[in-house]
Amino acid sequence: MSTTIKDLFLTRSQHIQVRTCGKLLCALDNVLDRERGLSASLTMPNAAHPGLFRYILNTHCNILVRRYEVVAVVLSGKRSSLATGPDDGVGNIIDPTIVIAANPRPDDYNKTRTQDKDEKKVIVTQIDISNTVAPQTMIADLLQSMCNAKEDITNSSNTIPFADHVRTYFGLLRAVHAASDLTEHGNAVAVLRDYVYATSFPKMIMRFDNGAKEARDNSIINFLDIVMRTDNFPEHASRIQMPVHLLSKRPSPAQAKLIAIALEGMGADYIKTWQEANIYDTPVDRIRFQSLLQDYLSQAKRACEELQQTMDRAVNSICGSPAAERPGKLAIEQAKVQLAVQSARQRMSLLVTFLDNFKDFLEEHLKWLAEAANVEDFRSPPIWTEPRSTTAGSATPNPVPPEHGSSSEQKPHINDLEEEREEEDSDLSDLYALQEALHMSQQQRTSKYRVWAIMCQSWMELPGLPEISLRRATVGRPGLKSLREKHESALIQTAQVGLVNISIKCWDHECAKIDAKFIESLLGHQPDLDVARMAKKLKDKERIGVNKLERSMVVAGAPHCEAILMSLIAIAKDESIMKHITDDWLEHNGIFATRKDLLEMFPDVLPMVHVSKKCCPACEKVRAQMQRVGITTNDFVAPGSHAKYAGFLLPSFIPKRLGQPVLESIERDAAEKLMAWQKKLQSDDFSKALGNSKSPQSEINSSPSEYAEVPIEAPVSTKLRKETQEHFSVTPSRGEPNPGDISMGDASSTGTQSSPTAQSSPLAPSSPTKIQRPRDFTDPRQPDTKKRVVEAQPEESGEKQEEQGDESVEGEKDGENES
Repeated sequence: MSTTIKDLFLTRSQHIQVRTCGKLLCALDNVLDRERGLSASLTMPNAAHPGLFRYILNTHCNILVRRYEVVAVVLSGKRSSLATGPDDGVGNIIDPTIVIAANPRPDDYNKTRTQDKDEKKVIVTQIDISNTVAPQTMIADLLQSMCNAKEDITNSSNTIPFADHVRTYFGLLRAVHAASDLTEHGNAVAVLRDYVYATSFPKMIMRFDNGAKEARDNSIINFLDIVMRTDNFPEHASRIQMPVHLLSKRPSPAQAKLIAIALEGMGADYIKTWQEANIYDTPVDRIRFQSLLQDYLSQAKRACEELQQTMDRAVNSICGSPAAERPGKLAIEQAKVQLAVQSARQRMSLLVTFLDNFKDFLEEHLKWLAEAANVEDFRSPPIWTEPRSTTAGSATPNPVPPEHGSSSEQKPHINDLEEEREEEDSDLSDLYALQEALHMSQQQRTSKYRVWAIMCQSWMELPGLPEISLRRATVGRPGLKSLREKHESALIQTAQVGLVNISIKCWDHECAKIDAKFIESLLGHQPDLDVARMAKKLKDKERIGVNKLERSMVVAGAPHCEAILMSLIAIAKDESIMKHITDDWLEHNGIFATRKDLLEMFPDVLPMVHVSKKCCPACEKVRAQMQRVGITTNDFVAPGSHAKYAGFLLPSFIPKRLGQPVLESIERDAAEKLMAWQKKLQSDDFSKALGNSKSPQSEINSSPSEYAEVPIEAPVSTKLRKETQEHFSVTPSRGEPNPGDISMGDASSTGTQSSPTAQSSPLAPSSPTKIQRPRDFTDPRQPDTKKRVVEAQPEESGEKQEEQGDESVEGEKDGENES
């Protein structure tokens, strides 16, 4: 029996099964602890080495993404005989082609769907970048394009087409690499940098705002709130030990220059005094360093926000002017935008330079900030009080707050299809992945604040990612290029640029009903599933919040750009498929390209794809199968993945040999997670059965707490000494520091707390500490043991606390019975 082309691709029923499993996995993520994703460092090594393929792909991804686009980049071409490895340098490739796939919506999410017809477009084109934009009119041309996009009623994003964006970027980049002298190179770099900032500032602002964004559990991320504080630090902040390895360090020439820029206008003598002083010797130095950090962060953020306001005013002003007045209005607004772009470029460049030059101090300083704010997690609100002291023997690492409640009784916050959506900005997913990796690698960590410090430092570096990538892309200078930089310049100047533009209008979003019949289809992976019980539990909106599974038979989402790229590669490299492929078949299946285009664009793709976000679990499975099924000879490399399932679609044209293993793996994940929830429900039922027992022993085992909560009073102050609040008025110390003298309080302060019973005046209570109290079931008030615990307190208050303690225990028992 001959094989038809339909036999080489997944059927519609198989696609429906994939979508339904994804919908179920998305719902189960609300009631199960999320697994760890795959770190980028494990799958994308050597990404920062100039002259390597991964370096180039990483650079283009970071620069091309503007605000919402998701960008994926691959490099194709014939490998020369000199190539010895999958990443042997860009000089060993013949007739290179840089292929870029872009999805115009955030995280490939298709919020609005039209059901009038099954319209889906993947437009594959070669981009002509020979006609570059004139440098002197670059800003004016950009403003004109933005005005045209704003007036185009079919352009809902009000941004210039991505194809025009790619064409302009590579045209300006070619001018940089083709420069023959340093002057020409400098001018070309300046124009390229202006263009990147004029198009990338929305992404920079979004990443700054992520420092105060609402997290998955409706808490607010605390980075921005803590890092922007410059005064009114609590008293205990002055008693935190100075890091010994940073003592007696003087500013380097680059650091001294950054200090002078920050202190501009403070007077030459004072600036010189600070430039010659030690950087991080005393608590006063900490306050100064915090002022430096806050200044560079706030200035960069403000400059980007001013650029956005200037750009919006310019576009509105030009569009609102009569046609006859537009040329003059365009010239006026061009000058204003040019100044705003240069300001944002300078401020962001200074921030990146500051973070790089003071990186040896940042982690220790951020650890101090975390301890001063008394936070260990990026979702905890800062309270700026002294942490509760614990003995060295009983100290335990702070547990990682679960991303989703582990209890099957949790009521998740559901907004129709919104829970199927990934975070708008993948950087938030990266924060969770980074936190998980840090906690897993630091089971014996010396500082419980180090995880927060590393994550905060990562957040501060993200807005400057386009700036860092620009420095990578323009590192080679005429007459001073290394061999690898010469190869990179040759590749940029000779490579063809292909674009896979994804137009999302209507894809097939139908999924099956998640009922007993669907659960039975998963029994092959988990035979012990209780079909009847789990089908009933999935209808309980109070438990899992997926009541929409019955009334909403579609999934929110679209094929991801990296999955589309890998599917096209799989088609082009499969001779059994290509012999059936015609141009009409491609267009009928939503691929607006010719058979020749596919063969020319993907002749020999290097086994790596770089994406501007971490891959989702489904795309990660597609990546893993590329080498296993023989599409590539080496392991296909990607920038890591996260573990959150969201509403997604596999491309309708994914070949069967690539899609079949992915379908089976997703089914297995759905069965395993459903089984995990079933076991959790059984465990909860068993715990409730124990809690309902009336024996004294069961009362002890099911008690909410085995220790009484007794508040311990401790001094808390919200003000520092007067001279420490005047950040730049205190003359820094030049002498040798005394590590033991770290007090910023009164002269009599020794840096240690006195006993609460020795205080002569009432003090603010600290967080309660658990003190063991033996239980006596013959006397519920336990007068003897209670009096021994609180004998330092007045008798009347002790009796009141005693009664309140008994009432709270009874209330907690009642709460258990009600649940």
